[in-house]
Order: sequence, then structure tokens, then C-alpha cells
Amino acid sequence: MTDVSNKDFVYDKERPWYRDASDDPSRANWINEFFDPTGRTRKPVFLRGQVLLFLFRTFCDVIFVGLLMTGSFFPLTLIAGITGNELKLIEPNTAAGAVVFLVVFTLAAFASVVSHARRLRDSNRSPFWALLVPIPMVIAFNFFFITILSPMPEYVPGTAPPAAIEKSEAGEAKPAQAQRRGPRRPPVPMTSERWISTAYEQASFAWLIAGIFIIPFTFFFVARGKSDIDMKDDF
Repeated sequence: MTDVSNKDFVYDKERPWYRDASDDPSRANWINEFFDPTGRTRKPVFLRGQVLLFLFRTFCDVIFVGLLMTGSFFPLTLIAGITGNELKLIEPNTAAGAVVFLVVFTLAAFASVVSHARRLRDSNRSPFWALLVPIPMVIAFNFFFITILSPMPEYVPGTAPPAAIEKSEAGEAKPAQAQRRGPRRPPVPMTSERWISTAYEQASFAWLIAGIFIIPFTFFFVARGKSDIDMKDDF
């Protein structure tokens, strides 16, 4: 076994901050890192794992969930909004998109909790601090299910209902007074697919806002904790 306390020993000359194999992300067992909460994780491996989880969530959200929800990729959606042309690659399937969203983000939240618990244990702190990590996801799920279970409006919010027609005393039809206040968006009937998509958008926004408060906890409290080896060497 290599004596890492020897000041002359360098595990990786290109990355001198790696003291031994436990610091090397290329040697990490990622199955254990994300699914075994009983182990320990050093700082470099923990940070690499958080980057991998972020990329996984982003890729699934932008590519798979976004494609299923809108039928198009996010860049094409922006182009469609600018040009006014509908650029769809597939027929949207919002129900499947919602299922993928729930499964992917639940899996990622669980893996992140395990990773945080391992890092906290390695820095000799209570792994129960990791229970703060899924709070943004719990908030997002609440937004999603509250929206889905609430009564669905007849029209998409922000669009005008069909122009009401009222009869004057002379018997002539004229637009209702509410319709003369200025131009509004044309009426868009609400469908179950649009309602699921609305719930997904609200959940994603809630997750993004709540997640901002977890970032300092991850990088300044969890990641910077000192392992036993840090107590022996200056790091």
C-alpha cells in the first residue's frame, strides 16, 4: 500500500492534488458513488459526480422531455418563435414526457443524495445533511401534481374567450364591452396535453429557483469538507 503521507510521493504529476486512487475520478466506481450511501467519497470524485449528474439532467430535460412535450428541440423552438413557422420533428406526447421527467429527476435526485451522503461521511459530518438535496425536487413535484389535479381551465391563460355578443336595445349585435378594451391574443382552447405541458413548465421553473439555494450548500459546505487525509497533509 502506498504511503501517501510521504511528501515526496506524487500520485499524478499532471494533477498533484490527487493524493491517491481515491481522489482519481477515472478510478471511481460510479455505480457505488451514486447508489451505495454507506461508502465515502473524496472531494475530486464528488465534484466530478455532481457535474455528471448535472449533464444527465440537462440532457434528458432538453432533449428527451422537451422533445416529447413540444415535438421539437429547444433551439428549433426558439427559431419557430422568431420566424413564426412550426418546426416539429415528432408528434408531441406530453404524457410520455411527464413520465420521463418524473423518472429521470427522481433517479437523479436519489443519486445526488447518495453522493452527498458519501461526501459528508468522508468529511466526518452527519450524512443526514444530504436530505436537504431533494428539497427542490419535492417542491417541483408538488407544483406538478397540484397543477395536474386542479380544475383545468377552458382556455389557455392569457388568451381571450370567444367574443361575447350582446344585443342592444335596437336589436343590433355588438361586441361585449370587455372586448373593446384593446387587442388580445386569440382564444386557445385548453387541452389535456397543454395542461400537462403547463404543469411541467411550472415544475421545471420551481425546481430551477429552489435549486439555486442548494448550490452553495453543495459547493461550500459539502464539497469543501476535510477528509481524514486532509488532516495529515495541507490540501
